This record gives sequence, C-alpha cells and structure tokens, in this order.
Amino acid sequence: MISAPGNGGQPGNRTIFIHDNLPVLEGMNSGMADLIYLDPPFNKNRIFGSPLGEPENGRFEDIWNWSTVKDEHLTHLEIRHPKIAAAIRGAARMGGEPYAAYLTFMGIRLAQMWRVLKESGSIYLHCDHTAGHYLKVMMDAVFGRKNFRNEIVWFYPDTPGRPKRDFPRKHDTIFRYAKKGGWLFNADNVRVPIAPESRERYKYSRTLGGREYLGGKSAVAGKVPEDVWRFPAVKKNSKESCGYPTQKPLALMERIIKASSREGDLVLDPFCGCATTCVAAERLKRKWIGIDLHKRVADLIGERLRNENIGLHKKVCVRDKPPKLTEAVDPRFAGSLFGWGLAREDLGDSGLPAKQKEELKVRLYSEQRGKCGNNHCPYGEVGYDFMELDHIKPRAKGGEDSPGNIQLLCGPCNRRKGDRNWDEFLKEEARREKIAPLIF
Repeated sequence: MISAPGNGGQPGNRTIFIHDNLPVLEGMNSGMADLIYLDPPFNKNRIFGSPLGEPENGRFEDIWNWSTVKDEHLTHLEIRHPKIAAAIRGAARMGGEPYAAYLTFMGIRLAQMWRVLKESGSIYLHCDHTAGHYLKVMMDAVFGRKNFRNEIVWFYPDTPGRPKRDFPRKHDTIFRYAKKGGWLFNADNVRVPIAPESRERYKYSRTLGGREYLGGKSAVAGKVPEDVWRFPAVKKNSKESCGYPTQKPLALMERIIKASSREGDLVLDPFCGCATTCVAAERLKRKWIGIDLHKRVADLIGERLRNENIGLHKKVCVRDKPPKLTEAVDPRFAGSLFGWGLAREDLGDSGLPAKQKEELKVRLYSEQRGKCGNNHCPYGEVGYDFMELDHIKPRAKGGEDSPGNIQLLCGPCNRRKGDRNWDEFLKEEARREKIAPLIF
C-alpha cells in the first residue's frame, strides 16, 4: 500500500510529503491544484501532545514569537507581497509579537498556495476564534477581497465544555475564497433535503427579490445548504476516530470537495494531519497530495484507506524531501526560498536563455552593489533574491531582448514601472519621492 520514501520531480496522485510544507509548495508547479483545503495551527498558545503516537517528534507547539519564524520570510513579504506585510504590521500593533509571527508563518505559505492554485480553483481555510479575524485580513491580502466567497460556520453543539461566565464556543470558521472569477461551484452536488413543513411551500416556483427559485423541483432535489453547517465532531469513541485531537469529520470534507472540484481533479492539503482530506478525496475519485511533518501520517493514510475499503490496490507515494532541486548558476541561491534553482516548469519565459539571464543578473547585481537600478528606490541595498531583470524600453513598445536593454530593479519598483518607458517612470518616481514625507 505504501511505497518507499522517494524524491524526484513534480508530485503525482496519492503523494504524501513528510516535510515542512513551505519548500514543498515552493517546488510545485504553478496552477497544479484545483482545490486547496488547509487546517493550519490556530495560534492557541499551547503545546499539544503527540497526536499520532510519535514520542519524540509528535509534540506540536502552537506558540508563536519571532524565534519561530525566519527573518528573511518577513523581508520577502515586505518586498514581494506588501499587502501581506501590511496585514502583519497591523496584527503586530493590535495583537503583539505572537500574532505578527504567526501571520508571517501563514503569509509566506499562503502566497505559495495562491501560485499553486489553478485560475478556476478555490481554497478553504479552517480556523477558529483565536486568530480567525487576522486570517481573514490575511486572505484578503493574498487572494483579494473581491474573491471572498463565504464565511462558513461549522457548528458542533454536542461536545463537552460549558463555561460559567461565557457562552459555550461550539463552532469553527472556514473561509472560502476563489483565486479569480470563473470559479467552480457544484451546487447540485451538495443539496440537502428541505424540512417537511417547507415542502408544501416549495411545490410551486416563486420569485423573491427578482430571483426565481426552483419551486417544486427543490422539494425533491433539496436545497443548497446555507453557510452554517451542522456536523458532529469526531469523538474518541467514534468509528471514524483515529486518535487525532483535532480530527475533522469526513462528511465536512466531502461537502467541500463535492462543492469545489470534479472527479479527477487534484485536491491539496498542506497541513494534512490525520489525512481526512486525502481519504475524502479518494472516496470521491479525486487526485490528492498531502503534506505533514509527522512520519506516522504515511502509515495512517494506508490504514484509513483499508478501513474505508477504498484504494486497496493503489500505492501511496511517500516522499521525505521537496520536489527535486536543480543547479543554479550561483550555488548560493540553489533551492532558496525565493525560487532560484527550483525544478518548477513554469519559471521559463520568452527572451534571453535562462543561463544568460542568470549571468546577467549576477553581473548587474555586483555592478550596482546590491542596490536597485532606480535611484529613487526607498529600500537601499536589497538582497539578490529580491532583484528582477527588467527591460529599459518595454517589449510592448518595441524594446529588444538584448543585454543592452536590460536593467536590474527590485520587485516593487519593477511592478510600479510596468510597461512604461524608463524616462516616464523616473519622472513619476522623483515626484513620488518628493511628496513621500507629506504622506508618511
């Protein structure tokens, strides 16, 4: 059932990565996944015991401070993803260091999930009251506020815990976002029966607020569920339970997968835990990839598939390293966070050969002493990974793909320049530099 640990190129169906999910996501091709579901750490400020029977590395610390994240991750977000960085700064002012560190951890990964998701894809982020309000702002920064589709409430009333001075907390939140317009939503696949007392009213079609409702058909086909979903939590004595403290019910995952994917589509879970997403995807004839730090998940997925009596003849590929890295011109940058040297197939574009572009970038970076080619750039000396080659005269306006028409800019300056001519861009930058003190 389980294949030996392996490495190589892009992951295929039924692949489990036993690794930190960031380098795995970085190594995956853009636009691979049709659906992403993630149930990440919640910033609970707690240490959880070994959930999968691993005495040494099974403990999980959901405690966040600057020692738990890398400085270069925040720097990368500041330069490449300023909206994410702004959300982190806001969290730092409101919630302090733990929230800022936690959102740095999440932001760097969500940026990669956006890239890995197909244009027609959807992402569902599972959270609770602890940091959900901050994660909503983060998701707006990554996927765009206009692409927010639903705030789904998973209601599980039949669980222990009745505080004396508060209302009992009995729900989690799931934020659903599309990557862009044209997202997939299979309404008919998730219909639920309507209440018996409502069937009489549904016998005839109705128009409410200018919108026509199905009428009699709804009484038979059922309705699309509202954004409050009532599924029982997985209890320890449940047949479904595998001993994982934060295990989610299969019925919850199946509704998500049915709504936002088709048979044969690829479902990705970057925090797959006890592999509920993988099992649900297998049951619904979807392809799947899971990522988790715990070694036990590789055996657990096999056990669960056997218990479910599905996928018995299929092998699960277990990989203990990210997608294979290739050599870069400068070995210092091979396999770095920022994508240099990763074996991704989507990085090439028309223009100069890759080797020549890399050599040109190394030379220009040295000549510019690590500074952006824009003299009005506010960042000063910038790391190599944040630099981008740019056409002085844009190709859209007849610029050539030649070394004489190439310069090196930091990412924000390159995006501000866009398709403008260099002189036009510099005039705007000079004006921007002049009024900056008045704005800030």
